[in-house]
Amino acid sequence: DMRMNRKLLHRVLKHEMKADWQVETMETAEEAMERVLSAEPRFGLVIFDENFGADRMLGSQAIRRIRQAGLTNLVIISCTGGLGGTSSEEQILACGADAVWGKPFPSWVDGTMQEELAALLHDRLDI
Repeated sequence: DMRMNRKLLHRVLKHEMKADWQVETMETAEEAMERVLSAEPRFGLVIFDENFGADRMLGSQAIRRIRQAGLTNLVIISCTGGLGGTSSEEQILACGADAVWGKPFPSWVDGTMQEELAALLHDRLDI
């Protein structure tokens, strides 16, 4: 995603969630997918943008490959401002995303993001 959005989401997840999370950011879907597939210990939460630019893998394509590799014990969220363009919410969910966030993403100030993440993590990981 754009560097500014990555930095903001990194700060929110690292400092505003009241959790001791390790947060990593990647510039492309390919890079993120490879990191997720090779990570030990495994990630519990992954947030993908959908569009990374022309001639780049879509986030939904990376999500599909992660799920096809058998990684079901993690929450995957697609965060995109491009719904209705190349991908619809239904298409992204069909690729294996647990949720699709528009941009701007849910507010952490009023607790919306925290509530959504807690529900997703509970449903998928039972935590």
